[in-house]
Amino acid sequence: MRTLVAVVVAFTLAVPAWAAGDAAPGMPQLDTRTFASQLFWLAITFGVLYVLMSRVALPKVQAVIERRQSAIQADLAAAEEAHRQALSLRAEAEAALAQARDEAALLVKAAAEKASREATLAEQELSRTLAAEATAAEQRIEAAKQSALANVRVIATEVATAATERLIGQTPHGDAVAAAVDRALAH
Repeated sequence: MRTLVAVVVAFTLAVPAWAAGDAAPGMPQLDTRTFASQLFWLAITFGVLYVLMSRVALPKVQAVIERRQSAIQADLAAAEEAHRQALSLRAEAEAALAQARDEAALLVKAAAEKASREATLAEQELSRTLAAEATAAEQRIEAAKQSALANVRVIATEVATAATERLIGQTPHGDAVAAAVDRALAH
């Protein structure tokens, strides 16, 4: 590297003296007498730029590209993992939903069966209650009938006594009227 710097410095000092000879009118880049120095500086500049680019700039660019590539790969891996987790969660949610539906169906069925049993028991209890009330009502009706028949006998006896009294003008004996009413009611 020191040798290269020494050559560059020596050439830099020698070129102005060599080029100062005859100055031709026109563009200095096209002067054929300065082609050697231009080519020399082109090679030096190219070499320095090549070294700077290959040793400094390109490694930094490469590092940025590699970091970016690794970040992209990490993001893709994270996205794939998130996708896999989302699919897993979706499957779990669907399984839980199906299980909840099954449990709800069982609960509805159990509730319907319980309601049916309770309705049957209530119907049986109501039937027993209505049967007991019907029996009690029949007994009350029979008692009322017997009471009415007893009252009919008394009323018939009174009516017969009053009718006989009006027809024949005499009050008949109460036992005779009662016996006649009993005979008539027995038929």
